[in-house]
Amino acid sequence: RVGSHFYPLAIHVAAAQISAVTGAPVGVVLTVGMVLAAAVLLPLGTLVLTRQLCPSSPHAGRVAAVLSVLLPWFPYAQITWGGLPFIVGMSQVPGAVAALLYRGRGERPVAAGAIFGIAAYGLFQQHTSELVTVGMYSAILGTVQFRRMRERRELVTAWLVGLGVFLALAAFLVRQFLSTAHGVSGALVTGVGPLAGGTPTALIPGSTSGSVLSPLVLCLALFGCAFAVRERQFRGWGWCWLATIILFVASVTRLPLLFRLTTPWYEGGYRLAALFSFFETTYGAFAIAQIALALGWVLRRTRARQIAGAAAAALVVLVTVAQWPSATHLARAAYRHDSLVGPDQRAAFSWLARHVPRGGRVLNQFGDGSSWMEILDGVTPVFAVLPRRTAGDPRIYLLTHALRIAHDPRTRRVAAQLDVRYVYVNEPHFDGMPPNILTAAKLAAAGGYRLAWSRGDSAIFEITAPL
Repeated sequence: RVGSHFYPLAIHVAAAQISAVTGAPVGVVLTVGMVLAAAVLLPLGTLVLTRQLCPSSPHAGRVAAVLSVLLPWFPYAQITWGGLPFIVGMSQVPGAVAALLYRGRGERPVAAGAIFGIAAYGLFQQHTSELVTVGMYSAILGTVQFRRMRERRELVTAWLVGLGVFLALAAFLVRQFLSTAHGVSGALVTGVGPLAGGTPTALIPGSTSGSVLSPLVLCLALFGCAFAVRERQFRGWGWCWLATIILFVASVTRLPLLFRLTTPWYEGGYRLAALFSFFETTYGAFAIAQIALALGWVLRRTRARQIAGAAAAALVVLVTVAQWPSATHLARAAYRHDSLVGPDQRAAFSWLARHVPRGGRVLNQFGDGSSWMEILDGVTPVFAVLPRRTAGDPRIYLLTHALRIAHDPRTRRVAAQLDVRYVYVNEPHFDGMPPNILTAAKLAAAGGYRLAWSRGDSAIFEITAPL
């Protein structure tokens, strides 16, 4: 929670705490967490979920686990715009859905429900969108499979208890969350097109839409989906895919009413498009498993299972050879960009911590990574999260009129009202964000400021105009 608005900062706070204890850069800590999630949680969750959805195919779960870490579109493409918390949250979706549909909870549905509620609150604080994704997919699968379940009463009890525990834990955040959700989502997609920031191919040289979207795996997934419908496997999973397609189309075309349903995903088509990777991996794995099984029976019926396993492994190797170059190119190219919070920026935050009085704020611009000053060094920025352009917001007025502070009495009054004495500027900014309004050159030429500190791309100006 930041001020009167909500933003999921659990991963950021944890990264800052680990960085403070170990001395490791924040970027390194976030990268380690992202790698652990994408390399461990994602394949394990995909394995368990695929086995639940398709218990008759022994190889589908293993193949899906491998495919889940091969697709360039997720989890590699999100690195290009710094979506590490998004990757961590998305990596937990398959395992969370599998846990909610697990039918072996026995005589302890209340205990299971309490665990569900606590885990849901943790996911809510990590990346809120993925909690909605888990709820949507679980609700669809639970509805479709409800009649075939033996432990229906236990399932309903666990879900109700989990919902109650979650609401109890998140009650104090609900008001802020509801008041912030649409404003934040609208701010994230304003002026950047239907895919909200552009596709990764626009950010990484050498990438093509074909290499990122994995047409080979997509074709396998379509074949697997058709075969699954015929064999009555993956009950309800196709409806989850259809729901995702509808939401994606609504986000791109901005269809009335349906567009409102995309708010949990920041109304961004690129975020909803990342969900397609779940269906590509599961249905694609089912297709590979069925092809391998058919090859096993054709080549030698007496040892069909062994041959099918070898064939599945060979097909996975072929897919790996096709997908791995694009995935590694995206990751390596993304990390060639310098971090917005490096040694120079950390030094600036430390300087501000020593000079900003208690209760004071620093005028900053969210797009340059400056919001980390609060988490890392306890310095309060004017913009801790992406600002909402609401009429009459004094913070927006101060930012847009800061260059007139020497001649504009109202700007000086707003600076005094917000207790702002310093301005932090950092020349680099996030890809896809608009250019910085304030720069070191503009502040130096504007009058009313004195350069107090500078190193590399970062600078701190002190307001000298009388407030």
